Amino acid sequence: MLKGLKALFTSGIIFRPMVFSGIIIGFLLSAFLDMQEAFPLFADVSFYLLAAALSGLYTLFFNQVYKDYGHEIDYSAMGGKFVGNLLQLMLSGVLSFVFFEVLIF
Repeated sequence: MLKGLKALFTSGIIFRPMVFSGIIIGFLLSAFLDMQEAFPLFADVSFYLLAAALSGLYTLFFNQVYKDYGHEIDYSAMGGKFVGNLLQLMLSGVLSFVFFEVLIF
């Protein structure tokens, strides 16, 4: 387990903004909610819409992709970045919530 945590820090994936935000969200959820209160939250559509809005704003303002010579924004590539950022945020949030709940239990 310690070898895996060391790999997360040395690879730098834990310092990506969406992964780090998901870890913070998972920690806050596990600090203020228990398992019975959190699972209905994960089944709610508004939770995922909020995550999509957060990752969309991050992609639009901080993670832009430009076409060949940097004159125009490549919206199709940004759509792929948006989906990747959303998956990073949601997976890191849910998995860190479960990780912290297992540590507390």
